[in-house]
Amino acid sequence: MARTQYYAAASLDGYIAEADGGLQWLFDAADNPLEGGDANYNAFYARVTALAVGASTYELMVGHEWAYGSMPTWVFTHREFETPPGADVHFVQGSVADHRDAMHAAAGDGVLWVVGGGELASQFAEAGELDDVIVSYMPVVLGTGIGLFARPIPGTLDLIRTEELTRGAVQHVYAVKTPSR
Repeated sequence: MARTQYYAAASLDGYIAEADGGLQWLFDAADNPLEGGDANYNAFYARVTALAVGASTYELMVGHEWAYGSMPTWVFTHREFETPPGADVHFVQGSVADHRDAMHAAAGDGVLWVVGGGELASQFAEAGELDDVIVSYMPVVLGTGIGLFARPIPGTLDLIRTEELTRGAVQHVYAVKTPSR
């Protein structure tokens, strides 16, 4: 069965974007944040077989060249968007649980990547559907912005490993232990 992983970059003080959604701080701090390109990202992405995306993150993704081919993608949104040519995108509403079976079936034995953002990751955690949190902390302090999570999540986080990345970033990998698991 697929593992559901929230893989994200955050400022040292826990923000994934500026208050207005801006990511210039990430472009300045990372080698290539939209396309990966580093060994850590490439190793993670090699295991990804399906995506779950929040509307604001999807809007950012389609504003650039679509990098995910025909990988099955669920976009949780109430807005209307175009689908990139050749993409397998499902625009959905409702709870994570409403779409769990379809996402896991598409992901197979790979990774269902919760791409963003903090609200969607919180919904996965609250539904007991988040296995791991993988955060690359960039050496930047924003002071305010959009949080890694939108609110507290249930259960505990067990640190699995820490890795030093390029340009002073540090990645922490946590297993999510929810009360129901």
